[in-house]
Amino acid sequence: ECVICGGSGCAICKHSGWLEILGCGMVHPRVLRNGGYDPAAFSGFAFGMGPERITMLRHRIEDIRYFWANDLRFLEQF
Repeated sequence: ECVICGGSGCAICKHSGWLEILGCGMVHPRVLRNGGYDPAAFSGFAFGMGPERITMLRHRIEDIRYFWANDLRFLEQF
């Protein structure tokens, strides 16, 4: 459940009431092909756990792009 809106829907959860913090999924065959692998012979599963998303929830930060803006005034808070 979205900790910002309590599940009622907001811009942070894209009006779904839920937040994705540990994204994952199957690798598209085109990505495998571009990497030099035959998608008929190989498949891929991608996942990621960035500390940014958990920090966003804990500190109620509304935009993940703040973490990649390289503004030390923001980053030094964490």
